[in-house]
Amino acid sequence: MINPDVSLEQQISVIQQTITTSGMLKEMSYTLSKLYDVELLHRQALKLRTYIEDALYPYIALQDCLVVDMERIEDTPIIYNTITQKVYENGQWSKQDLDLHGKLLIYVKSSPPMPAATEQINNGF
Repeated sequence: MINPDVSLEQQISVIQQTITTSGMLKEMSYTLSKLYDVELLHRQALKLRTYIEDALYPYIALQDCLVVDMERIEDTPIIYNTITQKVYENGQWSKQDLDLHGKLLIYVKSSPPMPAATEQINNGF
């Protein structure tokens, strides 16, 4: 999943950097060319997918919001991610269909994370 409100190029760059630095391509290549183990290759691909999802998390988290039911304003707001369509309750995210009609969505974070190269430049490295 990607955040449609953030530059696609920036998110693709994060994905490419994650793939490159993970070392998984070398492992997967070895598994495919030397071991011929499709089950291991599948597990490695899932592991790489987890690395990519973790790297993209800051972009997905930009869509975390508080959902306030305007008809029941006294109720505690729900923490919801509009991309994943998951609700945060009891310390974990769970898939839940929410009717957002008549709800106020309050977003906490407003700017995407800086790419690593830009961050290093801004920090004087």
